[in-house]
Amino acid sequence: MTEQELKNYVLKLCKNKTPVPKPKVKTVLTMSDKIGQDRFQYTLGTGRKKSIPFATLFGCYEKLTTDEKFTRQWFGTEFEAEHASSPCNFTTIGGIFVKMGIAEYFGNGIYKLKKKKAKAL
Repeated sequence: MTEQELKNYVLKLCKNKTPVPKPKVKTVLTMSDKIGQDRFQYTLGTGRKKSIPFATLFGCYEKLTTDEKFTRQWFGTEFEAEHASSPCNFTTIGGIFVKMGIAEYFGNGIYKLKKKKAKAL
């Protein structure tokens, strides 16, 4: 999947206000005019809104597809400032990958690549 295809997939989820699976909190991807083309937004079950840069999503996708997993520890090292201010971005990105059918959550901050083919866009 190209970066543009991944971005289009996420924007479609946002447009449809699609819930993504997360271990503890309900999260819904949403669109916002305040967010530029370089980010997407999500709303936590508490109503709090956060955003994720597409560059972060692309980095996590590459890590998952290259190493067949990505972890909270890796995320915290690779995206240190973002992890410090928005640690739930990790499980939101992981939830997107689960929704796509390409990853599974294995607990303890680990998402592993699923051997099945990803869902169609």
